[in-house]
Amino acid sequence: MSNNASLSEAEKDACICLSTLFLDCEMTPAKMAMMAQSLHRLHIPVDELDNILRHDVFPILYPNLLSPAGVWDSFDEADLITRVNGRRTHRPNVLQALSSNIAWMVVGRSVNSVWARVKEMLVQLDREASSKRSSSL
Repeated sequence: MSNNASLSEAEKDACICLSTLFLDCEMTPAKMAMMAQSLHRLHIPVDELDNILRHDVFPILYPNLLSPAGVWDSFDEADLITRVNGRRTHRPNVLQALSSNIAWMVVGRSVNSVWARVKEMLVQLDREASSKRSSSL
């Protein structure tokens, strides 16, 4: 579960970026590369991004994946951030947590397949950045 603190600016940007995984549109390799580059610039560790995706963004946006005519262009950023902050300050009750866990097991696969590829790109970007830093020393 995420911490009880309000989102930092980088975490807000990460939530907005990760929300694209829940849009009713195809995630092309170019879109995945753009997502990886955007997330890389935030300097948030991948394990923290996993946590933000799983515990902050997924419980709010997964219903869009179940809708026959889901949102396909973008989510309202202010609403998303307000809802994520609300989840962080008001812990979900047992039923909400259980339904979120079940949804993660069932619906999370569609998000995880794309997220796994984005994470591979993030790891590669991190390696390239480390290599550039060490070669400039």
